[in-house]
Amino acid sequence: MLRVGALPDDVEADYVRVGQLERAAVLERLPEGWDMAGSRLLDFGCGAGQALRHFGPEIARSAELWGCDIDGPSIEWARQHLPGVTVLQNGEAPPLDAPDGHFDLVYAISVFTHITDHWADWLIELRRVLRPEGLLIATVLGPTMYEALLGEPYDEDAVGMTTVGIGKPWDEGGPMVFHSPWWIERHWSPAFEILSHERSALGRDGDAKGHDVVVARRSASTPDRAAMLRPCDDEPREAAAALANVRLLGAELERLRREPPAGRL
Repeated sequence: MLRVGALPDDVEADYVRVGQLERAAVLERLPEGWDMAGSRLLDFGCGAGQALRHFGPEIARSAELWGCDIDGPSIEWARQHLPGVTVLQNGEAPPLDAPDGHFDLVYAISVFTHITDHWADWLIELRRVLRPEGLLIATVLGPTMYEALLGEPYDEDAVGMTTVGIGKPWDEGGPMVFHSPWWIERHWSPAFEILSHERSALGRDGDAKGHDVVVARRSASTPDRAAMLRPCDDEPREAAAALANVRLLGAELERLRREPPAGRL
């Protein structure tokens, strides 16, 4: 429970409550008429099942539930305590041990918020394991979290895909990644058709909602990885966002030089 982030004094109660909110965020964004009976869904980055555990026995009996995560101890716990759920440990890069076109739905809560190097590879892999017309529901960090974590005003034009904390170990939370809607639309679209991008749509009750929610449909055409990674020549915000990220990384390096983390040079 502690691994998923900073939590208040009542760790268990908050962990359960947030998992319920995450489950609701997924179910509320399914298309009208979606039937969970017979559906196959994957929680990509499930941890110890914070959201998965709340789908309940009635859904587990009628649907096929899977989860995967990079953290071995979390996966081992889920394997022992979440009956009826198939759980897998994945690496930092694909593949997943799942067949082509197996899932109707993949959701990823606070996962692309930490992937710096293999985001395109993972999008292509999630597209592979989704059936035609399958859905991806993913959260990304929005303006509230940007301002809270970086201590400066949010400028959508200058965010793009901004990364900080590069190389930070996973057991310390890993790096942080922020996305602008325009950047996701341009760079995710070879693998997924973006259906909606809701700003500040998910967070703890009573708190500012720090996560945007993106709903996307598997693309019909095979994605070009190089095209996903390449800056768009006709998008001047690409250069502005890159320069802003260089500035942030420079400030981060300067802080580390002044105050290196304990035990590190």
